[in-house]
Amino acid sequence: RVRVAACDILLKISGIKGLAFYDVCPLGDILLRLAADSHRPPVASRLTKLLMPSYLHTKMAPPELLKRMCAMLKQHPRAAEVFYGEASKTASPQLVVNFLVMVYHALSIAVQSQGSADEARGG
Repeated sequence: RVRVAACDILLKISGIKGLAFYDVCPLGDILLRLAADSHRPPVASRLTKLLMPSYLHTKMAPPELLKRMCAMLKQHPRAAEVFYGEASKTASPQLVVNFLVMVYHALSIAVQSQGSADEARGG
């Protein structure tokens, strides 16, 4: 109950203009808690809701979304797994589809450029 209440406070703080939740609790700590509390749906869903505007937002440019997604995957892989799993339950279908299409395009470009680099090296 205490963790749920702490999450609720952070959610209320995120709604206050001029005050960011990560000024109260560092983002790294929130991601560690998300990974640790993956088995506690009330905590995981609230933390995901808190992080949605930072990692899965309709008004954010695709390159920035990819940059943030890659950073989370690299620095906190378990938190990323929990976040995107929870986000898929609460995000609109259109947001999920747009995100998946963006990831697909980025992966396609990466695979094509890797293939071109391999051909240039002769193999």
